[in-house]
Amino acid sequence: MSAGELPLAEPRPTGALRSLGLGLRLAHVRFLRLYPLALLVGVALEAIAIATDTASAAHLFGQMPAWLYDDPLPPRSVLLFLSILLRTIGGMAPILVTTAFVTPAAFEIQRGRAARPLASLAAGVRVLPVALATGFAFSILPLAMLWFPTAFGDFGSTTGTYLWVVPLSLPLTAAVVGRWLFAVPAAALERRGLIAAWRRSERLVVGRQLSTIGLVLLGIAFGFVVYEAVLPLLYVRWFDEWIIIEPTLLQRAPEFGRVALTAWFHLCVATVTTVHFVELRRAKEGPDAEELRSVFT
Repeated sequence: MSAGELPLAEPRPTGALRSLGLGLRLAHVRFLRLYPLALLVGVALEAIAIATDTASAAHLFGQMPAWLYDDPLPPRSVLLFLSILLRTIGGMAPILVTTAFVTPAAFEIQRGRAARPLASLAAGVRVLPVALATGFAFSILPLAMLWFPTAFGDFGSTTGTYLWVVPLSLPLTAAVVGRWLFAVPAAALERRGLIAAWRRSERLVVGRQLSTIGLVLLGIAFGFVVYEAVLPLLYVRWFDEWIIIEPTLLQRAPEFGRVALTAWFHLCVATVTTVHFVELRRAKEGPDAEELRSVFT
């Protein structure tokens, strides 16, 4: 076994924490092979967000496009719904799209083979419909729970409601995400369609719900730290005012840093998801045909 090879194909006791460690190790041992895929997704989505005027200074798809405020102005409830939709889709979709592009290359590395980024890109394009549809499905529950209080009261009356709605939405969101967490790897590695990929994920999660939900909650917590604590540090105060996006390269530096940092976070999520998918599949079904051939040849 070479020094850089990851011994992931050997049957060992599986678990969420083991998959977490192996996935993070895989992401960084082959960082120069995998990170460009995640960065490419981040740059492409950033370009789309800027072109549609929906990128905020701290979040991808974080603000309403200006044309929505033209006359006639949409109802406040509609604006709130669209705003929350942008934020939830902007949080879910980039991770799943990155997973679609990274999974084939990460799987090759797991099998001790050289990753082929171009082949992984081609496979990721094929899986994009599954990734986007799954991202929308993941967004439905937090979207509904965050928007619902606003439909029945003003800002003052709904602020207190959010104190229990947001904590309640986290485990429920984690349960939904955990149910279909492996849809994108199943589509990428087993060439399954959307419904078949969702059902495949559900079958793999049976008996591992708590550990999978715990892994998702850990990812949500880490993502919260990245988005709400680390990213704001990239924006400096100058004469007590935040520097917002300007058409100068220097003032765009925080935006470049945000794209690079979020691409790294998405890469970590993608590799951990891929590793956990392979680990659970092996634990439930045993070695696949390719692994058996490698043992007996």
